[in-house]
Amino acid sequence: MYYIDQRTVKLQGQWQNVYRFTYTDAKGARKRLPIERTPLFTERAAAEAWAETQEMFKVASMKSKKTEAMSWVETYRQYAEYLSGFGKWHAETAPNTVSNTTANLQNVVFPFFLERHKASHVEDWIRLFSAFRSFLLHEAKTMKRPFKPLSQSQRNHVVKALNRFLDYMREINVLDAANVAKCRAFDKSQIGQRDADSVISPDEFQLVHSKLCRLGHQDAADLFMLIWHTGMRISEAAGISMKFIYKGSLNKDNKLSKLWEKNGIKPLGYIALESQPQDDRPKRLDDGSIPRKPLKGTKVISEKNTRIIPIDDSDCFKMLVRRYLVQKKKYDKRTYTTDQRDYLIFEGERPVLHKRTGQVIDVETYIYKKEVFNRELKEAYKLLNLPPKTPHCGRHSKTTILTGEKQDEVLTRTITGHKSLEFERYNHIYQQYAREATGGSNQITEADLEEF
Repeated sequence: MYYIDQRTVKLQGQWQNVYRFTYTDAKGARKRLPIERTPLFTERAAAEAWAETQEMFKVASMKSKKTEAMSWVETYRQYAEYLSGFGKWHAETAPNTVSNTTANLQNVVFPFFLERHKASHVEDWIRLFSAFRSFLLHEAKTMKRPFKPLSQSQRNHVVKALNRFLDYMREINVLDAANVAKCRAFDKSQIGQRDADSVISPDEFQLVHSKLCRLGHQDAADLFMLIWHTGMRISEAAGISMKFIYKGSLNKDNKLSKLWEKNGIKPLGYIALESQPQDDRPKRLDDGSIPRKPLKGTKVISEKNTRIIPIDDSDCFKMLVRRYLVQKKKYDKRTYTTDQRDYLIFEGERPVLHKRTGQVIDVETYIYKKEVFNRELKEAYKLLNLPPKTPHCGRHSKTTILTGEKQDEVLTRTITGHKSLEFERYNHIYQQYAREATGGSNQITEADLEEF
């Protein structure tokens, strides 16, 4: 059973009413199909025609697959209790990865060992390691796209989740502590190996940024600029609050200030990044606050773990100031809370249109989501006929260019937040990028002699 309703979205710079889809899953619950995975229809007849096709139910199955993956809960309730205890135990040492780790356990690990192999005793899991690795390699699919195989990195995240769960089972004496067997990870040589083709050059940045602006995707244009100039991860950049933005520079006696001066960096301002939203899709609690979590690679939110990122580009700094001032007006009125961390700079307002007439009847606030950014960035690259780049390519570009131009590993790590930096690899990528960017030819003839 499916249903069609309306929602206001921005298309080609204009707010319009489009038709959305919900369906009833196997348990009778209403589920909405994600907007990024369905066509956008402005006419109800076209929406109904699409809904009648198998394509609509194929997309619906992506959501119902999660329900199927949790079928082990009914038979193995003890493991549901183990999972709950594991989440609290894991949060003490790695709070940032609790959500993804528990999701990998309940959607991949437990269905394999409990449902497929009926291995109710965790000791029996160890003899199935080889079969589990084969399953990850040849059968396992992603939850968001059930028809897409796991990437090498995703496989290793699942293996790591399994090994962490086994550690917990030893901790609570369900598994013999003397049994230290671990499932072997996959070859890391294929993970995250970006090259010069993944670097976004200044000219490419200007082209894409201008295109995003012309399309009316101002949030995407500003976020793209911020990531490219700072090297922040998308979850960090999209979760920036007014609290983290400062004008001017640090005190001259500060070690970071000296490091910037040594490398010729003259900041107009800086970002003091101390945390990021707890969820990938930030939501306000009833009291108006937005829960936050430590940055990747850190365990607690503290001044010691705060990353200071200089902003030396005037356009980027002006964009931050403009967005800061919008939130400052809300903060002065205490719209949400008294904490400036709850005023995200990538939060905006959009009109609410009448379903029949299309007239503006109200205004609602929204928090810009990274999946929307992914979609709008992909659209810009497609219209420019350029090879597509992901948001992470902005971070990769900043790391590569900063490494190659400054030749200072400490500087690169302090700005980008890399826990460990493969300095030589990034330097090699920069050399390759620089050669491609500068052009030139080694096809020299005698005629060239006359030019010199």
